[in-house]
Amino acid sequence: MSQKQRLGIAVVLVALLAGLAALFGHQRAPESGTGAAGPWLAGLKEGLGEVKRIDLKSGALSSSLRREGERWVLAEREGYSVDMERLADLLKELSAAKVLEQKTSKPEFYGRLGLEDIDKPGSKAVLVEIWRDDTAARWRVLVGNAAEGRSGRYLRLAGSPETWLVDRSPQAFADPGDWIDRKLLGLAFERVAGVTRSLADGSGFEAARPDAATPSLSVASLPEGGRPRYDSVFDAAARAVLTAEAEDVRRASEELFSGTALARNRIRFFDGLVLDIDAVKAGDANWVRIKASATGTGQAPVPATDAAVAAHKSGTPDVAAEAAAINARVQGWAFRVSDYIYGELAKRLDEYTESVKAEAGKTDDKPS
Repeated sequence: MSQKQRLGIAVVLVALLAGLAALFGHQRAPESGTGAAGPWLAGLKEGLGEVKRIDLKSGALSSSLRREGERWVLAEREGYSVDMERLADLLKELSAAKVLEQKTSKPEFYGRLGLEDIDKPGSKAVLVEIWRDDTAARWRVLVGNAAEGRSGRYLRLAGSPETWLVDRSPQAFADPGDWIDRKLLGLAFERVAGVTRSLADGSGFEAARPDAATPSLSVASLPEGGRPRYDSVFDAAARAVLTAEAEDVRRASEELFSGTALARNRIRFFDGLVLDIDAVKAGDANWVRIKASATGTGQAPVPATDAAVAAHKSGTPDVAAEAAAINARVQGWAFRVSDYIYGELAKRLDEYTESVKAEAGKTDDKPS
């Protein structure tokens, strides 16, 4: 091969490599400027204590998180509490992110990284605007796709052509439902003494146990010929809501909690705590409202296991204070819950039982 031919091949290879670099936007991380040695988003880490508002937008969705004293609330849910763990994760990841690679600056390739402007049809980016005052957003960041086959996520400063792969993976959500504090109660079943249920059609039941050494709730008077489907079947009447998480939230109203789908539940605890929980189905959604109180006359629990002892000791000894704390979080709000949670709060007595006669017939049919 002649030197002229080798030179021609070299020129072609250089052109090909340049084309690939332009296509995939792969460049070395810059040695100075944004994201060089320190955090990619300059000043955020030092300014976290001054952040007062965060707006997130993507397509038709938007969320506005506002700081009110020591609390963060969600404007789109009338000031309901924000999931602080999720908020802390977002700010931590953004403030600590460092550049792994500088990527493309060509708008035609933004879509591959999930970094198109949010007003572009089909954009998957989430615009995060972080405010320190009411004048203007101090930081405006487009959060794109997570990197495939490696750690990190693609980011771009709003209004800047440059895109970056950083070493962190901030999770940004524009849907307000993703920002609510989903915790409802988080109480231990070991404390439960009984459940009373009243349905809109006038039916209902009471399931109880004499002490915490008795493992499960039971109904004293069952329909003739009926028995529980299994030993702990009535426990779900309390367990389901004690550990439930909300899917969404709105202001409670008497209009919402009415009609033929309403179920009223009272859960009594051995230590005197009482929860009144109403559940209703409205359209394709299930809603519950919760109110706590303290009778002050509860029987001290008799734990059956070490786990029960630990659960009781971890509870708040001042039941009145515990009830007040629960009400401070949940009273006046309606929480959207799953079909499972609503179902366990609205079941009729016959849905917990089975026919003894039918079971006996099945036994008789078995070969000897």
